[in-house]
Amino acid sequence: MLEKILSDIWPFLLSSATALIGWWTGRPKQKVEIESGEVDNASKVLEMSGRIADRLEAQLAKSDEVIAALKKTIIQMSNEGEACRRRAAQLQADCDRLQLLNYELQQEKDKLKADHDNLKSLLSKN
Repeated sequence: MLEKILSDIWPFLLSSATALIGWWTGRPKQKVEIESGEVDNASKVLEMSGRIADRLEAQLAKSDEVIAALKKTIIQMSNEGEACRRRAAQLQADCDRLQLLNYELQQEKDKLKADHDNLKSLLSKN
């Protein structure tokens, strides 16, 4: 009876032991394959990040050029603005001077008109 049970169990035990030994010996290979895949993935990630870094570096260089051009434009516009303010102040001074001259000429015209009217009335009396 024991022989019968052992003869029935022996193939199961043998196949289980073979599977366990196969699994146990295949583990290092599986670990190596997993690690190799991880290394491949890491190298691909590094390659992609290198390309991204190169693109970002190029974009930064272009941005630096744009910023430098904008700074130059701001300085130029600031200088032009200062020149415009000086010219506006100069024109305002000229305008003030001409307004004063206009007022003086208006006073002189009114005086001459009054003298003209006085002379005209004297002539009409004579």
